Amino acid sequence: MKHFTIRDLRQEICGYMVGLANVLERVYLPDSGFGLMGLDKKELGVDRISDVPVDRIDIDRLRVTSTLCDLYDYGINGIRSQSLSDWSDAEDTINFVDGLSSFPLLEENADFDIRLSSYVTKIAHARHILDSEDGVTDMQDSIDQADLLPTLIGIIKLHDIALLAGMDEKSVRNAANPKVKNHLKTFNHGNGTYARVEDAREWLASRRGFKPTVEVDKTLDRDLPQIGFSSGDDLAHYLEGRLASKNLSPDTAGTKIPWVTTAKIVDLKMGKFEFNKDELAALAALLELDSKAFVLATFALHQKLERLGIEQALERL
Repeated sequence: MKHFTIRDLRQEICGYMVGLANVLERVYLPDSGFGLMGLDKKELGVDRISDVPVDRIDIDRLRVTSTLCDLYDYGINGIRSQSLSDWSDAEDTINFVDGLSSFPLLEENADFDIRLSSYVTKIAHARHILDSEDGVTDMQDSIDQADLLPTLIGIIKLHDIALLAGMDEKSVRNAANPKVKNHLKTFNHGNGTYARVEDAREWLASRRGFKPTVEVDKTLDRDLPQIGFSSGDDLAHYLEGRLASKNLSPDTAGTKIPWVTTAKIVDLKMGKFEFNKDELAALAALLELDSKAFVLATFALHQKLERLGIEQALERL
């Protein structure tokens, strides 16, 4: 999967959630799609939800948006938010996305695309297996190997390892060859090949692009020099939490520091922001943060997003 940002993910979410609301009106009450998206039809002055301007749709009101953004940070960047402490909530979103991928009514929508969301749920699920040691629990394993299922606890499939390593499954199988230096230790079970979670962790740690999981509270303290910010969305949630802890809203703080208005927070969630050293230093002082650590962490994120933008522009040439 080619690299994509949370901004790309959010744009995709907007597309299929509006598409879903539109087609559900065909089986629910007329205009029910507006209610699903938290929109007022009369206020907007349009007849169909598909006619609503994109800038009038606030996908942050949808639970699926925040969960998928958290799963993005978890699966791809290794940053696990406390919001994912109850994995059953994440599973609701994972199952929802899986269901949409084969929903006939939605497939009729020419703008329908769910590939990024599907990838996010799959890689986050793979990391959850790696971290939780729950093991293989998918339905097919239960059916094919019911009498052997207890021995599958604490293991992980090669497909999931491939996702976490950024490789295809064939390459992971090649890396499991005992003749290869620092090979991945695997074993056969029934008709499948698996690895023990601890062996998978050890092998993944040697992969240059793999990021070990760290636990963070997006809204409170974190080790800024070590963890920093993984995305604009991550920084936005962090700032919202820090401001709330000071009984401040973004717009209240924005009267003194224009960098942190509500509009700027929305831009951050879309992966857009301008680096301003002086205003960020002032914001750090307002939030009682280490100014140097905070400014450097935001600068590192800014550079990361700028580089991604340039790489994407070059790919389009």
